[in-house]
Amino acid sequence: MKELELTEGRATGMPTILKELRDNGSPEPKFFTDDDYTLFEVELFVHPAFEAKQPFVPEESVAATLDSIDTVLNQLLDYCGFNLAESTCSAIAAIQAGTKTGELQNIDNQAIETIAALDSAIAENATQTP
Repeated sequence: MKELELTEGRATGMPTILKELRDNGSPEPKFFTDDDYTLFEVELFVHPAFEAKQPFVPEESVAATLDSIDTVLNQLLDYCGFNLAESTCSAIAAIQAGTKTGELQNIDNQAIETIAALDSAIAENATQTP
């Protein structure tokens, strides 16, 4: 088989494939052979990140009511894998810690000003460098 260039002949192919599958988080392959070892078959599986997901369809028709919209939004969050309970706990903890919208806005404004100052300094430095 090696002389026909149908195999590589150095026994590095399968270890390399298995290492790459592990490194990228792919499922383990399945190996098959018959009782007489006359055939060898490997089944590789699609990485979960590439599995097609069905489009989101609400379980009920959406009426123009807060309850209906809330129900559909919760279904959409479940569909996307968003953990509402975990986020709610985080939000409550943030409120209890004294985090307020105004303080966040101030921090955001300070960050924007800092980034602008850094951009300006970098641009100035770039024009001064020969």
